[in-house]
Amino acid sequence: MGGLMLIVPLIIMVYVPGRTASVVTTCISVFLFATQLAVWSTMARILQAPATQSGKFEAKDIIGATAAYAAVLVVFVGTSISPH
Repeated sequence: MGGLMLIVPLIIMVYVPGRTASVVTTCISVFLFATQLAVWSTMARILQAPATQSGKFEAKDIIGATAAYAAVLVVFVGTSISPH
């Protein structure tokens, strides 16, 4: 699932030209990524997963991962759009 969260937005940005499409794709992808991490973290807490099992994220972990994910997409947007 993690690989798809990176590949699908990049494919959309390649095949749907335009700055607006790229920015909207980035915003939606970052929102879905953060939501997915938050849901996984909440489910891990509800199900009382063992501490050794991955999935228990603190808020700082979700923010850090989301910022890194957004940075990757923003770099792609910045390098793929020609200046006007």
